[in-house]
Amino acid sequence: TLKNHIEAGGDFSETVNNELFEQYFQWKAIQDAILESGGVMCRELGAVQETLEAAERDTAAYGKALEGASHELTATPDAPGMKKLVESLVSATARMQRRSQALEDRLQATSNEVTQLRSNLEKVREEAMTDALTGIANRKRFDESLRRARRDADTKKQPLSLILCDIDFFKRFNDTWGHQTGDQIIRFVAGCLTRHAGENHLVARYGGEEFGILMPNTAPNVAEQVAEKIRKTVESKKLLRKSTNEDLGNITVSLGIA
Repeated sequence: TLKNHIEAGGDFSETVNNELFEQYFQWKAIQDAILESGGVMCRELGAVQETLEAAERDTAAYGKALEGASHELTATPDAPGMKKLVESLVSATARMQRRSQALEDRLQATSNEVTQLRSNLEKVREEAMTDALTGIANRKRFDESLRRARRDADTKKQPLSLILCDIDFFKRFNDTWGHQTGDQIIRFVAGCLTRHAGENHLVARYGGEEFGILMPNTAPNVAEQVAEKIRKTVESKKLLRKSTNEDLGNITVSLGIA
């Protein structure tokens, strides 16, 4: 991909760089996060194991103390002996309470660490499934969601609709106004798709200037209505170039439904 792009004299715009990053580097971030989380979990589990082993030793010692106390009680000790016995039991019980508290604290700390690790992994996974330019789902999430939605539709005998959208003459905008303006157009169209899609629909950047809307439990006529709203919304807006306020004219999109 890189060799062909360079040989063709293509620019490495933000759009191109984001696509290359998502294709070749995003999953490395997930792998790194998983490895790091695995290391933290090993250390946490090791600490818990040490605490449990110490608690086991203390429990055994406490059991022996109780057993000794039981033998002494059967001998009907005198007052000084009874006092010594009670003091011994109080001391052993206090040690057990401290160990139990230490174990509870350790387990709570580990639980908090696991919750944080889960949150971090979910965040990394979310970033790896999100298009960096637009903030909507990327191609990887789209492909995974489409496979899952198709299986669900077959299982539940429900309709499944799909809209594919392409920005018309996008290369002309890029060549005329530059890649930054092209990125502005891509973000604008992504916003229009998101506004008109339903809550259970997945809006994704399929690649380049192409987008998809995955619509579970949605009939084709409803998908057609959504597509027409998107087409009209995009066509009705006039875009201005941010840096110069130059009029970019109307943007149009073509949409297909399956």
